[in-house]
Amino acid sequence: MYNEELAERKQFNYPPFTRLIFINIKHKDADLLNVASQKFANILKGQLGGRVLGPEQPLVSRVRNYYIKQVIIKSDKNTSIQKVKSILKDTIIQFQSEKEYRAVNIQVDVDPY
Repeated sequence: MYNEELAERKQFNYPPFTRLIFINIKHKDADLLNVASQKFANILKGQLGGRVLGPEQPLVSRVRNYYIKQVIIKSDKNTSIQKVKSILKDTIIQFQSEKEYRAVNIQVDVDPY
């Protein structure tokens, strides 16, 4: 079972063969959240390409009146995680500098679980 799971993880680029970065995007208005999360993901896809997945609704898509969308970045082990973090930080700063997206909350979780 262990060898099968390891082979499957390698095939689909999951840990321990890659690093994951989960980005949770939250807002009280579902429509604004949908637009904001799509724009944020498109900016990241422009810089990181096919490594960016989403935005998608997580299993728990609303907590304390905040709607949630999730974007996932899969980074190869040979890719510099510092470079990816730098791109992500610059993207968040650029995104939140726009007036309509200042109230959007972005949380980053590197190597979750």
